[in-house]
Amino acid sequence: MSGLQHQHELFHGGLERLLLYSSTTKPGEYRWGGLGGMKEIIDSFSKHLTDHLYAEIDVFLSLKDLESTGLRKTWDRGESVAKQSGNIKMLYDVFPCVIGCADKTYEGGRPFPPLPRILIYLVKFWFASGNGAWRFNPCDWWGQPQPLAFVLANLTYATLVTD
Repeated sequence: MSGLQHQHELFHGGLERLLLYSSTTKPGEYRWGGLGGMKEIIDSFSKHLTDHLYAEIDVFLSLKDLESTGLRKTWDRGESVAKQSGNIKMLYDVFPCVIGCADKTYEGGRPFPPLPRILIYLVKFWFASGNGAWRFNPCDWWGQPQPLAFVLANLTYATLVTD
């Protein structure tokens, strides 16, 4: 895991710079190109972030080899901490992200997250409505993979790392 932690250092500054740009720049002043524009900021860390996300796939897949009881205790502890620090804002931010990234077709289907169906409707039609960011989720609200928004045709990982 130390290698993955080191990878965070490689893109963290760029993400901080993007956050600062997006939270302090007035909408009429946003620029895509040019010095200090969003493209330059994103380009400064995108390769490191992409490499990191690809490297994490093997880590996540290796979790299946861990002892289940200990892993479940860790999950339960994390859930407890989240409940203590959580607030209603989670319904607007965290739940749409988790629901939109939960591929229920993976390995023949997984019932994750374990939420009552009515809560998914509430998240979709109330808490997530009006926020266009959720169109970038890799799955729809029901856990079915969907085409990724704004992906260039024939784009491959090899293209990303060589450009």
